[in-house]
Amino acid sequence: MKRIFIILICLLIASPAFAGKKPKKSPLLKLPKELQYEWSVDKEGNYKKKKIFDNKVGEIITFESGDAVNAAQILDGSYNKIEKITATAHLTYPPGDGPFPLLINAHSSGGPGEFVIDGSVWWFQRTTHAFLDMGIAVLYLDNFSGRGCKDTWRDQSCASILGQVIDAFEVVKYLKNNHPKINTKKIGITGYSRGGNVSFGIGEKRLSDVLGDGFEFAAAFGMSAECHFGLFENPIPNNTKMYVVHGELDDYTLPGPCMDYAKKLKDAGADVKSHLVKGGYHSFHGSWVTEYDKRIMTFNSCPDWGGMTDEGHFSDAFNAYIAERVDDWDTPDDVKAAFKADPTAAFTKGGKESLMHKKKGCATYGAHDGGDHGWQGKGKPFIPMSESKNVKYFTPIFFCRNFRNPNLL
Repeated sequence: MKRIFIILICLLIASPAFAGKKPKKSPLLKLPKELQYEWSVDKEGNYKKKKIFDNKVGEIITFESGDAVNAAQILDGSYNKIEKITATAHLTYPPGDGPFPLLINAHSSGGPGEFVIDGSVWWFQRTTHAFLDMGIAVLYLDNFSGRGCKDTWRDQSCASILGQVIDAFEVVKYLKNNHPKINTKKIGITGYSRGGNVSFGIGEKRLSDVLGDGFEFAAAFGMSAECHFGLFENPIPNNTKMYVVHGELDDYTLPGPCMDYAKKLKDAGADVKSHLVKGGYHSFHGSWVTEYDKRIMTFNSCPDWGGMTDEGHFSDAFNAYIAERVDDWDTPDDVKAAFKADPTAAFTKGGKESLMHKKKGCATYGAHDGGDHGWQGKGKPFIPMSESKNVKYFTPIFFCRNFRNPNLL
């Protein structure tokens, strides 16, 4: 009877009256205009922009996508039963007829707004034009607006990372059917923080076999990911080339677990490299001053629960931790039953009443964030991706090498 009661409560919480989030207007709608400008930063850190294109740049596309809170939903196909969302993206082609390689940009917990706000648009705008100059198309992906979220850096329960992984594969399917100018054999993805976690997801063979229908990304460049939990304990890598990068001083998402996971991937046969940015914090690529922000939610104080099982479920240690803190769940089996009955509701409930609970949870607040690493015309690029003394952007260099000459990686 208790288990039935738990399932009924989960279904009630998951009903539209409780869990439904109204989709938001995507910030990407601003990009066609924003990319008309060239941005720069002066020595005082002030942003300046100069119009370099008369017409709006790129196009807005929308596509249908799904959701999941644990990998088991993807592996058993039940993610298809969750209500679909409409995701938004911005696509820009270089001049010419193609077909073109493509780089997908996945956003962080800051949400898609980071692609258009001053502190980040400088970075994304400059790298976008660098890619276009090299004949590589660029796509910005909005994983939050269709799910009713603006950002998650203060509350990670609003949207799951696996939903972002699903979006990455679904947008490729959309492009295959609607954009023949894209070379689908040469599609890469990059992102930092949450966006970096997407790189791990698309590089996992069990997920790509289900979501990709035979498609695999050519390259994945993940920066500052959260590797403390939520990854497979025993990864099975696909053929995606991966590069894992982290700031050595990152106290938002710790570098150690990601460096360890990169080694685990390599031991499992992945084509993966890793790099620690000396002196780098979480947003080491950014052009804003590194500061301590007490509002940032981190999971650095949480126990080591181990990774997801081969079937995509959370570990027994994780379920036991949740069961000890949620009033309606007494045992790990109660947690498993709730996640089986309605994973989305259980994910929200378990997060708010255990992991992120102010008194019972292990989530803490406060971390440094910022970049100021030479992108203002000072010093050298901070990742040694090439012997060339004139390299300005490490992201384009990585992907250009991968798309044009994979043997150089």
